Amino acid sequence: MAAIAMSALVGVVPAAGTERAAGPAPAAGTILWVNRRSGPGAGFDGARSLVVSPDGSMVFVTGASERPGTGLDYLTEAIDASTGATMWTSRFNAAASGDDSATALAITPDGSSLFVTGSSDGGASTGLDYATVSLNAATGAVRWVRRYNGPGSGADGGTALVVSPDGATVYVTGSSAGVASGADYATQAINTASGAVRWVRRYNGPGNGADTARSVAVTPDGATVVVTGQSDGGSVTGADYATEAISAASGVNAWVARFDGQAHGTDGAVGVATATDGSRVFVTGTVKTVSAGDNIGTFAYNTTTGSVVWQRSFSQTATGDDEAVAIGVPASGDKVVVNGSGPGTSSDSTDFEMLVYDPATGTKIRGNAVEPIGAVDRALAVSDDGTKIAEGGQFVDIGTNSVDYYVAEWSGTTRPRGMEYAALAGGTDSGYAAAFSPDGTRLYVTGQSEGTSTGYDYATVAFIA
Repeated sequence: MAAIAMSALVGVVPAAGTERAAGPAPAAGTILWVNRRSGPGAGFDGARSLVVSPDGSMVFVTGASERPGTGLDYLTEAIDASTGATMWTSRFNAAASGDDSATALAITPDGSSLFVTGSSDGGASTGLDYATVSLNAATGAVRWVRRYNGPGSGADGGTALVVSPDGATVYVTGSSAGVASGADYATQAINTASGAVRWVRRYNGPGNGADTARSVAVTPDGATVVVTGQSDGGSVTGADYATEAISAASGVNAWVARFDGQAHGTDGAVGVATATDGSRVFVTGTVKTVSAGDNIGTFAYNTTTGSVVWQRSFSQTATGDDEAVAIGVPASGDKVVVNGSGPGTSSDSTDFEMLVYDPATGTKIRGNAVEPIGAVDRALAVSDDGTKIAEGGQFVDIGTNSVDYYVAEWSGTTRPRGMEYAALAGGTDSGYAAAFSPDGTRLYVTGQSEGTSTGYDYATVAFIA
């Protein structure tokens, strides 16, 4: 078990929009600024996704924000990366004025446009729909809104999106109700300039039940879109990994790779990434085993054929449950990074787990765990050069009897740096998303944080990385 170096710390932090006085450079792990955002309802506000502009000057966060009369709305905020000052906010409430919850955020390679997706109340006739919103990244002005109601007119919701390398297309995926097929993967290709839909690709697994896409990636040449998630395989296999490759030009299926664990129980992928040369697709998720609990199962597929190049399984203990959270490949292309959670040293504790694999061979380069009390791992960030890895969510601070943001940053070989943020003693603060600045010198974390009289608020924190 790795020791924890607690270096960022709860206490007085600079207010958003203020800069530190000149002096010695702050130590790694120091909080630079905190930006809090409470909606007009002083109720629930929770951020779920974060991206940094390509030039590093802006941080964008999105999620759900409560407002009287409209329920939950998408709330997207632009934050100055240097000072923490809010530059603009943009709310989206659909015509039905029901609950609209954003789940994912992406930005064009030139930094000019943002895209937000999630689930949005379409009223009695369509139920919940995908709603993808395009925003001007400089001003927050809405450029277009594209809704998608599946053929079943039931519960549809976008879970993930990615922008093509040339910035011309945004690919949105999620879960969508079919007529007689349960919930299916539904992936849209949308023109980023006009909002026109280029194609829609649906996938229904052999079990004709619940199929939920959780992650989407596009190859560096822009030719192939890859979607992964959990898919009903029927009574024999239960829920399985299902990874689908789609032609970016036409929306035609190229291949589907399914995986059913030995226990034929509940298996499901949570994340997909591509190799920097486009030759391989990497997928991670959670696999039910016969006698060793749940393991983290990671695969490399040939991008052209869908054949398995390598497969790796990880379990922290012989019988405990390990759960995958996310997967990433840095711009350096020299590693595949997987994070997750697993059993700690005591019966009621949980580890943050971090795995690094060689992309060519699947050889495990390193595997580390750190055990904050009451840990919940939700986010992964990898610096572009691959030298820094951060995973985080929340932990229990027994000294203040509170649940706080907690991030473990791995920049050496064994010892992580612990980064913590707490708003109130005895309060609850939960991190959900994280990203490094392009130069790797800062780490940004966002989520939901309990306020004094405002319910839960967005709280975005900048740490020195």
